[in-house]
Amino acid sequence: MERLLQKKRPENYPLSIVRPAIIGAAWRDPFKGWVENITASTALFFLSGIGFLKYINSAYSKIGDIVPVDYVADWTIVVGAVCANKPGCHCFHSGTSYGNPSTYGMGRDAVEVWWSINPPEK
Repeated sequence: MERLLQKKRPENYPLSIVRPAIIGAAWRDPFKGWVENITASTALFFLSGIGFLKYINSAYSKIGDIVPVDYVADWTIVVGAVCANKPGCHCFHSGTSYGNPSTYGMGRDAVEVWWSINPPEK
């Protein structure tokens, strides 16, 4: 889709593309832990928490780049404002692995603690 947008856009028309990593639950806005639906990382956390998913083939120390949804929303607004009058195509990546990496092990540990405190009803 990106290539099609780049090819078909009018000349000198600004185009900004934000490429988020795996989008996870909100860090702060509208409230901590908010999600609209169960997809991607939230699906893994939910399904493992209720006991449906027993095994994920990943090394404990590998980085699982999950970026909070409110970070992606904020970044998209900033990119739109900064690039609004700049012709050309601008691509931006939204992730946390370089500056604040989280591993699959950290995710597993956090899910284990949360579900032990908040066990499913069924």
